[in-house]
Amino acid sequence: FIKKNKNCVLEGRDASTKILPSSDLKFYFICSLNIAARRRYKDLRNKSKKIKFNDVKKALYKRNLMDKSRKISPLQKHRDAVVVNTGKLSKNAVLDKMSKHVDNFLKNKYGKNRFKR
Repeated sequence: FIKKNKNCVLEGRDASTKILPSSDLKFYFICSLNIAARRRYKDLRNKSKKIKFNDVKKALYKRNLMDKSRKISPLQKHRDAVVVNTGKLSKNAVLDKMSKHVDNFLKNKYGKNRFKR
């Protein structure tokens, strides 16, 4: 897929370190476990009223721990990745922050006059 589609966006926990480490831009998202659990709980609560916050928090903790410590393709931050702390940001604020990095990259690569949004 990547070889056939040069201009694509790829998302995944090991996308920038294993799948496409030479990509032009890389983002690494972080936030506290409590905030991540609260967001996930809210999503899951819409599907099932029986879900408990502490169960969601434990599941996220275990997943992160397993992903970071697995032998094959562990979750890591690429040295070139832009760290985005999503803890206090809305979805639109995250998109704005990422868009600024993308815009700067494109302007640097193609010149200010050639790149227009």
